[in-house]
Amino acid sequence: MNHRICKQACSLATLMMALLTGCSGRANREVAQSFVAQFEKVAAKDKESNDLEKQANEYNNELDQVLHETNPAKRAKAFGVWVTQYRGLISQDRSILDTQSSLIDGLVADSAKFTGDANRYGRESTDALREYLEAERSGIAVGEQMLAEIESYVDKPEAVDSKRLEELGKQSEGLDSKSKAAFQRAKDAIARVRTVAGLQ
Repeated sequence: MNHRICKQACSLATLMMALLTGCSGRANREVAQSFVAQFEKVAAKDKESNDLEKQANEYNNELDQVLHETNPAKRAKAFGVWVTQYRGLISQDRSILDTQSSLIDGLVADSAKFTGDANRYGRESTDALREYLEAERSGIAVGEQMLAEIESYVDKPEAVDSKRLEELGKQSEGLDSKSKAAFQRAKDAIARVRTVAGLQ
C-alpha cells in the first residue's frame, strides 16, 4: 500500500514538473518574442548610427580640403559649413543613443522575466548592450572634444596640434572597436535566447 502511494506521489511529481517545464517554456517563448523585437529596434538604430559614421568620414575628407584652403575668407566660410554639418551629426547621434538607451532599459526589465538558460543569455545580451552604450557615449564626448579642438584652428590652421588630434582620433577608433565588439556579443547572446526559447 505504502509502495503504491509512493509510486503515485512520484508520478504526480513528475507530471507537475513536466507541466511546470511546459509553462516555463511557453512563458520564455512569449517573453523572447517581445525581447527579440525590442532588440531589433536597437539594431535598427545602430545601423542609423553607422550611416552617420559614413557621413562623418565624408565630412572629415572635406575638412582636409578646408584646412588647406589658402584664401582666408573662403576657408572661414567652408569651415563654418563643415562645423554646422558635423554638429548636426553629433546631435543626431545623441538622439539615436537616447532612443537606444530607453529601448535597452526595456530589455533589462524583460530579461528578468526569463527563466533558466534564457535568463542567463538575456542578461548577457543586456550587459553587452550597456557596455555598447557606454562606449557610444564616450565616443560622442571624444567627437565633441575633437570638434572644439579643430574649431580653435579656424583662423590659424598653421597652429594645428596634429599630435592632439591624432590622440583623439585613436581614442575614437578604440571606442568604436569596443562598441562594435560589445554589440556583436549582444547579437550572439540574442541568438542563444532565440534558440533556448524555441524561436528557431
